[in-house]
Amino acid sequence: KFDAKKVGDRQVEVEISAPAEPGSAVLALSVVTPEGVSEPREIWVGGELPVVAEKEPNNGLRQPQPVAIGQLVDGAIQNPLDTDVYAIEGTAGQRLSVEILAHRRGQALDATLTLFDDRLAILASNDDQTDTVDPRVELTLPMTGRFMIVVADAHDRGGPLNQYRLQIRHRP
Repeated sequence: KFDAKKVGDRQVEVEISAPAEPGSAVLALSVVTPEGVSEPREIWVGGELPVVAEKEPNNGLRQPQPVAIGQLVDGAIQNPLDTDVYAIEGTAGQRLSVEILAHRRGQALDATLTLFDDRLAILASNDDQTDTVDPRVELTLPMTGRFMIVVADAHDRGGPLNQYRLQIRHRP
């Protein structure tokens, strides 16, 4: 980490070209300044799942953003007390893994993840995994219907370094 007073506090835009082959790759990106080289940050490129962007307003259980199981969602907790809510349709017995990638991607976000059924009963919730502050829940859906996924910051903060990727996957 660098002292902004010494190196400047500026935004940098970077364009990266990667092979268009199926699959995903993890690239390491470092920034070089007159003060030295930053620690590398991982950047995920490509992948087998489609990526959709978070669309506001999706701040409450009454206005969730519809997404599909098998999608990735790129979002951000933009303001203090912000929450992002997504709705999925599922069937009884379906096994899911829902995970946030934020801290492992160099973001400040300490996300929480909560899944509700259509009656707003909590089915699963997680704050931190054993090896990271990024949350993950794995569950078997108890019924067919609509389910809500709520993403929030554990400390009720928001801002430009609170970006995340939400993974919604089928589990074998």
